[in-house]
Amino acid sequence: MKDLINREAMLELLRNWTLPKTITPYGAGYNTGILDVIKAIQNSEIIPSVDAEPVQHGRWKGLDCTHYAGTDESGEPTYKPHREYRCSLCGRATIIRENYCPDCGARMDEGEESHD
Repeated sequence: MKDLINREAMLELLRNWTLPKTITPYGAGYNTGILDVIKAIQNSEIIPSVDAEPVQHGRWKGLDCTHYAGTDESGEPTYKPHREYRCSLCGRATIIRENYCPDCGARMDEGEESHD
């Protein structure tokens, strides 16, 4: 996974590092190095940008369900209760509450929607 940074925020931080009060203890070579880094960040061919998508947030909707568990000794079907969770965005069902929906990639915020 790529970490995304705000290019302008980084440039502002580096420009502040080139102020005279900052470079005095380090000497002129320090300032030259910082200016080279600023040029590299400004040049999108050296440090290319990546496409970013906003994070989608969803919640798991908990549902009490049953599933077929075979037959009993008299041949009658038996069912076992279990809890199923559905993504509030795409509806994907799962029995494991993960941090992200495995189907749509939505980030699952803490808690669970009540489903009546």
